[in-house]
Amino acid sequence: MLIPPTMMAVLGVLAIGGVHLVRRAGVQSWSDTFLAGKTSLTGLTASMHKRLAALDDRYQQALQRRIDKLASGGRHAQWQQVAGKQALLEISPEDKLYNRRIARLSGVVVTATLAKLYSPFLLLTIPLAFYDVIVEIRLRLTELKQERRLKMEHLFIPFIIGMWCMGYFVIGGLSSLAYSFIMKLTLQSQDRTRREMTNILGEQSHSVWVLVNEVEVEIPFERLQTGDILLVQAGQMIPVDGVITQGEAAIDQQRLTGESQPVEKSAGDPVLAATLILSGKLQVRVEKTGEATLAAQVGDILANTIDYHLSIEQRGRTIADRWTLPSVLMTGLAGVTLGMRSAVAVLSNMPGIDMIFLGPLTLLNYLNLASRHDILVKDGRSLELLHQVDTVIFDKTGTLTLEQPEVKTIHLCTDTGRVPPLDEDTVLTYAAAAEQRQGHPIAKAILTAAEVRGLVLPAVQDADYALGYGLRVWLLGEHQATEPQIRVGSARFMDMESVAIPAEVTAIQTASETLGHSLVMVAVDDTLVGVIELQPTIRPEAAEVIAALHARNLETVIISGDQEAPTRTLAHELGIDRYFANVLPEEKAAFIEQLQAVGQTVCFVGDGINDAIALKKAEVSISLRGATTIATDTAQIVLMGQTLRNVPKLFDLSRELERNLKTSLYLVTVPCFFVIGGVFFLHAGIPLAVSAYTATFAAGVGNAMSPMFRHRLTKQEKT
Repeated sequence: MLIPPTMMAVLGVLAIGGVHLVRRAGVQSWSDTFLAGKTSLTGLTASMHKRLAALDDRYQQALQRRIDKLASGGRHAQWQQVAGKQALLEISPEDKLYNRRIARLSGVVVTATLAKLYSPFLLLTIPLAFYDVIVEIRLRLTELKQERRLKMEHLFIPFIIGMWCMGYFVIGGLSSLAYSFIMKLTLQSQDRTRREMTNILGEQSHSVWVLVNEVEVEIPFERLQTGDILLVQAGQMIPVDGVITQGEAAIDQQRLTGESQPVEKSAGDPVLAATLILSGKLQVRVEKTGEATLAAQVGDILANTIDYHLSIEQRGRTIADRWTLPSVLMTGLAGVTLGMRSAVAVLSNMPGIDMIFLGPLTLLNYLNLASRHDILVKDGRSLELLHQVDTVIFDKTGTLTLEQPEVKTIHLCTDTGRVPPLDEDTVLTYAAAAEQRQGHPIAKAILTAAEVRGLVLPAVQDADYALGYGLRVWLLGEHQATEPQIRVGSARFMDMESVAIPAEVTAIQTASETLGHSLVMVAVDDTLVGVIELQPTIRPEAAEVIAALHARNLETVIISGDQEAPTRTLAHELGIDRYFANVLPEEKAAFIEQLQAVGQTVCFVGDGINDAIALKKAEVSISLRGATTIATDTAQIVLMGQTLRNVPKLFDLSRELERNLKTSLYLVTVPCFFVIGGVFFLHAGIPLAVSAYTATFAAGVGNAMSPMFRHRLTKQEKT
């Protein structure tokens, strides 16, 4: 018996290694020599294992860089913009399995093709092909034990075994290779939706300042306990839920409650974790820390919403699975009555089998088409579900309105004792001069209005950011002693500064609160000279988008954490069908569940932490790029253009996707029945069956690719 050269080389290496070990260690007994050789072999095996693992890792990353990006089109770059990093996405274990199978099947196809020129290449093809079958059988058996149901994928094993046994290595390898590649693309869409969401509180401070025996002491955040007095000031995020014991401040709660304007709070008022102090300084008695805070509870609800549409299968898979049992019965009948070749011929034309390929391929084309319109569809199933939606719910603040308000009116106080009285430009100039170094939305609105009017702002000599929502400044001029003191702030701030508020301003204040507008009061020295009225800025495209949705027979709803008056006014102005105001984050999700309970299918459009639970509960969820990280992580669809204009386009793409899938189903199903009939009644064999399969598959691929062809033609026509 001849010993293969490879075996001889291995034995030689082991022998030399054993002698080397004996000489070096001075081992005398044969047992010691054997144990030393065994150790050397174990080390050699471990070394080879490491090298194979490193090679596999390089292969996986190379495939991801070159093929995954190419297949995802512009969606890969959009994912990087949303993720805020350039690193490659983590490769899932399932994706790695498909990558390895692509390598094995590529080897089968290449060696089988070469074997037609030089037959000894079959010595490589046959073991590689059947090794692939063994790996697949083990995987499918494990899957069958777990799911306890037969799926279309399980029928590929007898099909491919039959193709191998009949010698159709090239055709069988190509069909299996196409299946593996398409399923790999489908997995990419699913895996990206399962990325770990960003912590709802963001990065927490490592230490905080507390009051201990009237002394300010810095302690680690994790040592903070209920009852401690926490010190927080302007620019800091409140890390706990608690009650103010001393101080006054303007607090931005928009990220958590959705309120568009800062809220003034003082002793006795509650505060929430993850809210930002814009001005002022507070002492807060800690009531809840860590996981007990409202913000953490929102995160916990998100983390435990495990039924987030993961049970919804891809349309192509569902259609194909319906034909699993009939295909098994027809294949068995052909095998019993006509023989193995006829059974394989039937298996090659299982009705609906091509939908496993064409469903994900069609979906991928529409995902890439959406990316051409600045729409990132993170979960492809959302695009498939969108055509079933009958109700579109919008959050108000940050979605239908912009974060920054706009100056609506400048009210002048008539009884100021000044001759002549100040005009609007002067009042706006004073306010803008005071706010010019501030970065909150109200300051930006005032500065924008001053810029539009072309006002020149005087320099500020000194500024005093007083407790509460307000500030004092002294303007810098040639005669500093005569320069006026400017006070800018809320009614509460003016009361603190002993600035009288005329009755006419009180009436304006009452009317503006009804409309959901806010007021910024401006005083010169000790006299109120004017009031700047700010209103929410409605997105310029909002009315057009709502009208387009109504044209598609969709109901529109606003759910907002804001007050009823501004919510009602906005709904009336945009023509929205219904609205719900003063809604807490967890209540938004409850409203959506109520609509779903009566049979409505909901699409939710939101942009804040307070919308995250609602985004999870809705069948389809949409956010805008630039929204809070938790919103873009949670939403299935992100509008990359930071505008709502493409919302109607999404519905159009979804309906086109539905029509395309139905067309593909007819193309690949009807011919199969003729082929199967030909096998049973005309004794058609594998070549004819495979040719028919190839023709119908090509027609289905053409239909699946048609959206991108139409897009290119339209783009060329426009050019």
